[in-house]
Amino acid sequence: MNNVCGFVVLQVFCTSVLMCWFVVTKGIPPRGQYPNPVRDRVAATNALLPERLAGLPNTTFFNVDASLFVNASDGTISHQDMYNYLHLSRTGIPKLAEPLLEEIEMVLKNFLTADTASLGEPDN
Repeated sequence: MNNVCGFVVLQVFCTSVLMCWFVVTKGIPPRGQYPNPVRDRVAATNALLPERLAGLPNTTFFNVDASLFVNASDGTISHQDMYNYLHLSRTGIPKLAEPLLEEIEMVLKNFLTADTASLGEPDN
């Protein structure tokens, strides 16, 4: 819960002080080779963040899909995706980066569309 409060405070600060910023908050990837209490806390934090960030201006939450890294049959994380079961490896990075890039591209497209609309038609 403290992690969620910290994220929200940081988000509120960024969007209130730096009003022209748009902040994408990325969820926390799962960790640990085997299912464990820390992985459970990470999942709980990721579940709470979208609720707490909802309604904040210029903000969105990118959920890290744990199934990208966790083997469905036994709940393990491969060392090929996370070499130390915490940090992403060369094969793990694209699994997270590709959907994150899609999210950022969507945010930029929406931002540019909204910015263009706010300018209105130019006077001739």
